Parts: sequence; structure tokens; C-alpha cells
Amino acid sequence: MTEQLNKVCPYGNCSALAETTFLTLYKKEMFPLELIHQFSSFEDKRYSHAYVVMNREKGSDLKAQDEWGEDCLIVDAWVPSVFYAEEYPTMKVWLPRAFSQDEVYSVIRLESRLESAERPAVELKSEKDIDADIES
Repeated sequence: MTEQLNKVCPYGNCSALAETTFLTLYKKEMFPLELIHQFSSFEDKRYSHAYVVMNREKGSDLKAQDEWGEDCLIVDAWVPSVFYAEEYPTMKVWLPRAFSQDEVYSVIRLESRLESAERPAVELKSEKDIDADIES
């Protein structure tokens, strides 16, 4: 999927990839799960980036990856890569526009499946399902 999106839009698709990853992991009930968005400054320009974090210790500082816990994983479908939070400094050197954090915030964090909902607030549909919805 990453290759397909990159052909259509070579930049700016990290949010879509992160949201797709988040929903996929949600469906597989891999918690705790968090969708992260951040803003970075690099060479006098502003950049944004999105990725998924798994197993971040609750209450840990979003800007202090060394506090996220030894089992914390960062899943970045845009790179594409999966790495431990302790490897974040290496990623920051490798991709400074994506991982130099000036502002970081969590869009959503789930500790477990949503009990009061039948499905996540956002649902991905196949083309077949979308066509069926249009026809009905």
C-alpha cells in the first residue's frame, strides 16, 4: 500500500498511512495503541508527520521517547519501519524532517477495545462496500 500511495502522492500521505495502521492494529486488538501527530522545524521550514505508537507507558511525556518503556514500538508505514522507542534518536538523525519534534500531540489513545461502540469512529471500507453504499 505504501508504494501505491507514494506513486499517487510522493509526500503528505503519512496521516493516511498512520490512520490505516492504527485501524488495522485496533481490529487485531493490539493495545495500548496511539495515533501520534507532530510538527517539526528543519532548515527554516515546518513539517508535520504522523505515526502509530504501541505500548507507550501511560502518562509518559510525548516528547521524551526514552520514557516510553522498553516494550514501546513505533510503527511508521510512511518510512516504512517498525522500531523500538529507544531507537528514536537514530531515526531523528536519519529523517530529521519527520522526527525532529517541536510540537507533538496524541490524536487518540486506546487502552482496549471500545466497549460502547460496535466499531471505531472511523472505518475503512473496500471499494465494493463503497459502491454498495452508493447503490442503496
